[in-house]
Amino acid sequence: MARSITLILLLVSLLVNSVFANEDTSPIVLIMVDGARPDYVNYLSGQGLLPNIKQYFYDEGAVFHNSFTSMSLTVPSWSAILSGRDIDRTAIKGNDIFNRQTKHIENYLDWRRDILFEKNRKHGRAYSLLKKNGHKTILDYFNRPEDDSYEDDSEVFATFFPLNDKFPTYLFATAIDNLLNVDTAKESNVHNALIRLIFEQKNFNAIDRDAVGHVLDVLNKRSGPMKKLILLYFAGVDHYAHQEHGKGLETLKVVDNEIGKVIRAIKRGRYQKATVVLVSDHGSQGGKEFDLPTSHHPLKGLTYGLTATNLSSFLSGWMNYPGFNEYAFNVTSTFAAEGNFSLRNWNEFQLQPFQCTNIAMSLNFPLSSTCQMQHNESPDQVHAGVTTSQTIALPFASAFSNNWHAKNNWYTLTNYRVSREHTRNIIKDLETYEIANTKAYSAKTEKVISRFPLDWLAISVSKESFNESWLSNQLNLKAENDLLLVYHSEQNQALILQKINPANNVLEYRYIPIKMFQQDSNGKISFSLNESNDPFGYLRSPWVDRAANGNFIDDRTWLGNFHSAREWAARYSQTAYPNAVFATYRTFYFRNEGLQVSDSERFDIMLNPKYGHIFTVENDDLETQHGMFQRESVRNTFMIRGPKIRKGYNHFEPVFSVDVLPTVLRASGRPQDGPMSFDGEVIDSVFLF
Repeated sequence: MARSITLILLLVSLLVNSVFANEDTSPIVLIMVDGARPDYVNYLSGQGLLPNIKQYFYDEGAVFHNSFTSMSLTVPSWSAILSGRDIDRTAIKGNDIFNRQTKHIENYLDWRRDILFEKNRKHGRAYSLLKKNGHKTILDYFNRPEDDSYEDDSEVFATFFPLNDKFPTYLFATAIDNLLNVDTAKESNVHNALIRLIFEQKNFNAIDRDAVGHVLDVLNKRSGPMKKLILLYFAGVDHYAHQEHGKGLETLKVVDNEIGKVIRAIKRGRYQKATVVLVSDHGSQGGKEFDLPTSHHPLKGLTYGLTATNLSSFLSGWMNYPGFNEYAFNVTSTFAAEGNFSLRNWNEFQLQPFQCTNIAMSLNFPLSSTCQMQHNESPDQVHAGVTTSQTIALPFASAFSNNWHAKNNWYTLTNYRVSREHTRNIIKDLETYEIANTKAYSAKTEKVISRFPLDWLAISVSKESFNESWLSNQLNLKAENDLLLVYHSEQNQALILQKINPANNVLEYRYIPIKMFQQDSNGKISFSLNESNDPFGYLRSPWVDRAANGNFIDDRTWLGNFHSAREWAARYSQTAYPNAVFATYRTFYFRNEGLQVSDSERFDIMLNPKYGHIFTVENDDLETQHGMFQRESVRNTFMIRGPKIRKGYNHFEPVFSVDVLPTVLRASGRPQDGPMSFDGEVIDSVFLF
């Protein structure tokens, strides 16, 4: 009898625990809106133009008003968001990654390769790279069959998104519908018809609408197993913002309408207890900057385009070695695949020698093909590459050395041999480069942006160079790793150092203002300390509210100590470069898992443009772009609602895109691997208990 009672109590206990476990775990619906700039989302919501986002997230959820990306490009940012790992671990620091040894550029964004090649339809390239480096994504916290299917036997359903592990074949049906609705009779040639097929708003938005339709089918299904993770991706906002700023904002309103359909389906069906997250990967710049009371953008209230600075033409113009100019750095702009597919440039589609790209290559050639193979040239003829819109990779010491293994330093870059007889100071050339064909800006706008596109650049400095330097002698500080030199001008520079705090294993950063940095042929360096206290332009930033913050930036004690990324962001969040100190460092260097590719995929120079300019390798003259380090690009939209989330909560402290995954898993009650599995952390203040 006693044994029977014990057995009954055990069964009841298991049943109760099972019920509570189920109640404690809620499904996750992750809504990813590519390119949704948070200050515009906030502005439009306040104007009543995004009623669904306003009601379901601002009023009924929690909003993070100060969220930062790891890198404001699509694939690096989504990789960080969906893995909780920063870009110096994931090794994905660009949409296109240039390999110095192979001189091959791997593109991780172009959708057509996922369609055309079976192995990418099964496992997307970015997803495969994360898995190769030992990282989990949000998909990997749920049970899926071996073929990564999204059918009934999977806990996951996903539409297409940049980190897809399986390409949704339903997009083929959308493509057929698009093709049937293109009126080619109005087009004068095949090129224009192709452009219209890809770019016309009704056709491209059909992809997003089709994705919403499939998600609604899942949410409205009344029987069978429920999904525990639903991923819904919107590509249209970023796509149309690149073409025309106003069209991007109009598309955001369309997305708001679709989000309303999804939330209402959640509220009336089986997914009422779902945790719903709205997140974007980055912001953008260009177009019309709204006259927000909180905005102090240099071009506030003005409509402006972005003047493209063609790095290939500029640098190859004075590197006279044969073949250098022809190959134009053997790279595509990082923006070529940002929803534009590179088909805007018909010359590229025809594989002209000066515009050879992986994207065009994927339509016609096997994966093993390279640019130089297509043109029957030796790989030795390729001498430089650009890995993103703001980075340059060069062979060591000279345009004709073909030595991609040795690291360039300050001396080689300032004494770079561009021909057998001549050397150039690349840093000085970039600093003094003047745009000759600037757009017809108003006098007011042109005065703000100037004709000099370079704001600052950064290069790596070997720690071995500092053994007898000012760093160790005057500051009593030894470099544990290579340092980053940030350069505005000869009089306005800074050194950024990194170390790991042994107490909490957190990366911390030190910022030392200097001037007159020099290096001789033996590697010995010299510089002076800079008393200006403002080499990055923090002090000049119009975003600093001096009435509220006083003279907080002018603090030599602060600059004299190491600080974590969160401390830097909290202190400088309202400046032009709120996350520049740690973001630039992580863009240059790798940790742990990323170290295996650091030598082959590192670059020599990183460029940051002034407002009104972009660095690119195409004459891509669109209204808006991103990938810059200014505050408009590096902030991302992040909102959450669910049964454990406070309603109407506004979070103003800085958070990061790597905080999204641990916070979402906590909100849904899903088990995690522990805090060391993420570079981000759970944002506890948004929870009810």
